[in-house]
Amino acid sequence: MPQSGPLGPRCSEAAVDSAIARRGRFLAGAAEEVKSLCDPTARAELMATRAACQRALELGDCVLYTTAEPCWMCAYAIRLTGIRKVVIASPVPTVGGTSSPHPILTLPLPGRWPPPPLVVRWQRC
Repeated sequence: MPQSGPLGPRCSEAAVDSAIARRGRFLAGAAEEVKSLCDPTARAELMATRAACQRALELGDCVLYTTAEPCWMCAYAIRLTGIRKVVIASPVPTVGGTSSPHPILTLPLPGRWPPPPLVVRWQRC
């Protein structure tokens, strides 16, 4: 079975892993499981956010690390939970929450939405 990323074997899944840290300590992590769970919402970022929210819905003191830029659906969850920083390894300009024509992750939103997170591109040494 092919293995992709540090979170274990996956059969024909997209090679996306995400982790959430709170004050520098690991809080939750997940791998893409859309195909294996037959669930279009089983994206790595959503799965990690869901696991982190088992303790609290407010993640304003957290950082999300992800191997691929969060899509629009994941960007919504990131904004809703108030994650303060997102570190992205690879952009996804077609449907990404920052680099696409619809940058949901970084747009200011009206109402009681938390402010957009700081988004940075992870640079390899």
